[in-house]
Amino acid sequence: MIRRVLIVIVLIGFCALGLLFGQLNPDPVVVDFHFYQSSMSVAITLLLAMAFGALFGGLLVFLGSTLPARLHHRRASRQASRLSTEMAKVSHQDE
Repeated sequence: MIRRVLIVIVLIGFCALGLLFGQLNPDPVVVDFHFYQSSMSVAITLLLAMAFGALFGGLLVFLGSTLPARLHHRRASRQASRLSTEMAKVSHQDE
């Protein structure tokens, strides 16, 4: 219970800092991607950059650890199923 309250307090603090940063930096910046150009506030630009970084980082973690683990689990399940079938055949042959 106390842990949840502390997490909520920390999140509220970060939101307050984000709002303060947005209010103190309303100046527009030009973002140029060579094929696309946009003008937006510094706060929105940083928010989008952080969101893109979090999504890209999550994708890298998924591709680097979660996906190989799932593939390994799938191979192990197939192998266990084959071995179980073979053991059932052998036990029926012994009878």
